[in-house]
Amino acid sequence: ANSTPAVPTLTSPANGSTAGSLSPTFTWAAVTGPATYEIQVATDAAFTNVVASATGLTVTSFTPASPLASNTPYFWRVRAVNACATGAYSTVFNFTTPCVTGYAATTQTGQTIPAGGTFIPLSNDDDFVVAIPLPSGWTSTVYGIPVTSLSASTNGNMRVNGAASTTFLNTALPAAQGGTNPTLLPFWDDFDMDVADVTGGGIFTNTIGSAPNRQFYVEWRAQHFDETVNGPITINIAILLTEGSDVVRYIYASTGIGAIMNGASATVGIQREQTGTNFSQFSFNTASLSAGLQITYTAT
Repeated sequence: ANSTPAVPTLTSPANGSTAGSLSPTFTWAAVTGPATYEIQVATDAAFTNVVASATGLTVTSFTPASPLASNTPYFWRVRAVNACATGAYSTVFNFTTPCVTGYAATTQTGQTIPAGGTFIPLSNDDDFVVAIPLPSGWTSTVYGIPVTSLSASTNGNMRVNGAASTTFLNTALPAAQGGTNPTLLPFWDDFDMDVADVTGGGIFTNTIGSAPNRQFYVEWRAQHFDETVNGPITINIAILLTEGSDVVRYIYASTGIGAIMNGASATVGIQREQTGTNFSQFSFNTASLSAGLQITYTAT
């Protein structure tokens, strides 16, 4: 019998297609018999510039660890390996990533945050980070990157697919946090949600509607650290993600008191990564916010 494994048949991304995101999942059909798989993804058909690869895969799928470049042609191939031999590479497929540039902001007033929500344990603390559980089966994107996990800081920002930063010293964008992951900053400032200082403070989540048209709110109920009267929630803001969409919304129910009111000491915006020019800063240390405001970020 021939001990060389068969050539895999590629399935997705389809040949000549445009991928749905910058982090596509590559899939192919299994070959007969026990085998592992090797995959290469390159920017040229000769595979002299391989940008993502893996060996020893025991499943028929692969997602690169880092997002691919926007609006760029790619080529990919797979081969099977068994205990006796390495098979031939598959037919080469090509695809193009979607064109993802940035976000533009629009505003409207008279908006509210829905009542209720589920408290995230340990979020009623100071300078802390918590994981935000996504609704079951959730799909959305930010900067063309599928949202697979969320991490929120008690200081008014949230990171996609990575751990948020605890730093309370805000800066102009791009901020040196987030690495290569997108960061959402509805009100990056020195919040206090410690149970000893704020009554009912913390980070809450709320899922509204039914799949595949759900809305997912991540809400902060806080004071500013400089406030001197313990108890009342004076800052109440939320990030709103929409299922199957790349739109990001910030909603402001209350925006503080005194000298820090309305974001006077905060950074508000969204950034693709911690360096470069792919960010949209709404304001920096400017009283640009107000109760009832909604900022909607739409991909451009």
